[in-house]
Amino acid sequence: MDDLKWVIFALIVIWIIWFFAGGPEGPGARGGPFLKPPSPIGSGQTYGGEFLKRDTDLKKYLSVFKDKVFVADWGGGKETDPNREYITLTASLSQNEAIGISGWKLKGLNNTEAVIGQAVKLPYLSQINPETAIIMFGNERAMVTSGFSPVGVSFQVNKCSGYLGQFQEYYPPLEKDCPDPTSEFYSATQYSNLDNGECASYLGSIQRCQINTFSLPGTLSSSCSYFINNKLNYNECVRYHKNDPDFYKPEWRIFLGKNTELWKNQGDYIKLYDNQGNVVSYTVY
Repeated sequence: MDDLKWVIFALIVIWIIWFFAGGPEGPGARGGPFLKPPSPIGSGQTYGGEFLKRDTDLKKYLSVFKDKVFVADWGGGKETDPNREYITLTASLSQNEAIGISGWKLKGLNNTEAVIGQAVKLPYLSQINPETAIIMFGNERAMVTSGFSPVGVSFQVNKCSGYLGQFQEYYPPLEKDCPDPTSEFYSATQYSNLDNGECASYLGSIQRCQINTFSLPGTLSSSCSYFINNKLNYNECVRYHKNDPDFYKPEWRIFLGKNTELWKNQGDYIKLYDNQGNVVSYTVY
């Protein structure tokens, strides 16, 4: 009787494990592979195995770019707003090595997928910006947002990009590390030569990456007012600094243009495929 009790207990434990693993709807129950009946009733061929294939794909079809670009972070994938939902891709390339990722595809567990499009390396506001392939170098990273770009295109971040976040939301926020307004004023000699000291004092109260939206004091010179209202903005910052050796940041902002979230808030995987359909990287969470 004791042996029978142990057998019954073991069967109960096995049933509980099977039930919480999905029971008749679990991947093992419908994943296969299975055999069809032999001839003359059936063909004897195998069928099913989709769940098994999902795992073996990762090993059998690895990209030549494996270990060069990674799905590094999915923390932003927990957001439900597509304009806040993002994942991070990170490159790990040798010096002078580059990889084009336009055309690569991201896939999730629920058959969600999106193609990485092209971008504008250096966008200007209020004008048409031609798009080109996204090329990653060195240890650059790409913040891939599911939703739409506030400026209409994907782009590489530069030292002036902080201006873009003053009136529009980026997630995660763009860093506000634009050139200091006071330094900008003194580097523009046609304005600084006319300064009586009051302009520099006022510029010290203006934050970086901030377009002026206030009425200026009447005591400021006309040249000072002109500089503040016409030179402290994104396009002028780009024009003045685009040839600086440290102008570009090692970061891309890529937007997939989706109206709904792509990634499950928990229990998902994200796979990155190259243009040949081979797996570059994947993460499970």
